[in-house]
Amino acid sequence: MKLPLLLLLGAGPAAAAGPPIGCEAAARAAVADLEARAATVQRAAARAASAVDRWPDPEIRGRTGAPGPLESTRVGVRVNLPVPGVGGAAAEAWRARGEVAVAEDAAAAVERAAEARRAHLAVRRARARLTWAQEAAERAATRLGGVRAQVEAGLATAVGLAQEALDVDAAGDAVADARHALAIAEAELAALVDGAVADDAPCAPPEAGDAPPPGVRAAQADVARAEAERRAEAAQASWWPRFVEIAWDQVQVDAGRVLVSVGVPLPLFGDEGAAGAADEVLARRALGDAERRQETRLAAARARLAAADAHVAALAARAAPPEAAITADVARLRPDAADTVGLQEALARRAQRRAEAAFEREAAAIEVSRLAGALP
Repeated sequence: MKLPLLLLLGAGPAAAAGPPIGCEAAARAAVADLEARAATVQRAAARAASAVDRWPDPEIRGRTGAPGPLESTRVGVRVNLPVPGVGGAAAEAWRARGEVAVAEDAAAAVERAAEARRAHLAVRRARARLTWAQEAAERAATRLGGVRAQVEAGLATAVGLAQEALDVDAAGDAVADARHALAIAEAELAALVDGAVADDAPCAPPEAGDAPPPGVRAAQADVARAEAERRAEAAQASWWPRFVEIAWDQVQVDAGRVLVSVGVPLPLFGDEGAAGAADEVLARRALGDAERRQETRLAAARARLAAADAHVAALAARAAPPEAAITADVARLRPDAADTVGLQEALARRAQRRAEAAFEREAAAIEVSRLAGALP
């Protein structure tokens, strides 16, 4: 029994909601919330930097004794003195913390954008593979019809017919598998980019400039933060007075007197700056690791992109069969459809190889853009 072609191929995939979206538009939509968060972080860090680099608020102090012959009263104002170099270094450390957070958000944005681009590519690749599977199923059905006619004419056996029927069944399975893969790819893109539907245009990720990628910038900012904290910690070891207090002191009925107190630290036993110096060493170590990792990974990704470019160019440069002429001859000679199935399959495989090479090249370009830290 010959199966209807619609039953063989199955119903088309359900259309997702929303208009089709381009690859770069999907990447921008995936990172929209991170831009607002970065601005909030910068404002908070700037406010903290301003708060630590100012004079402390003064204190009003008072003391009085119990009623009696020793009754006394003291009222004064105490001001904690900023240590030179501490406030400025602490402010720099806060600004650096803000830069670390902003760079980390930028790194997250780069990863999200690359994920959206890969999802967009996956949808278009799955669509192409579904189309190829459906075309192969149609060709299998055509072959089955040709063999059935040969069996009726006594030119083929029932074994050959059974084999073709199994090939048709396998082609139907391949269509179902391809449709399932497309549904998964579409669902992943919709989850990443709020119900987005991919259009058919290829991805063209932006080229990165000369600036270091966000991951390296975050490590650089962390080194600046550690260096500023080390300087602030070392400045605390100075003999600079920590406070001044001016008070009016009166005991019983005396005329009273003005007292001036000054607090000066004695940094005799501590190793001020040791913790900050160790933190800076660790931050510089992390920066070196990030730079080396970035350099090697980006070089490898660029090598893969160059190889993909060369592959696409090599396929394009190969002597192409005169497909238009072949198609015209087939149409002119009007052979039986079953006789041209082999030719159709050969042409389809050739087109598929070139399409897959273009998809691979696109994936390599997305990876280079991600490692280079290019934002959408």
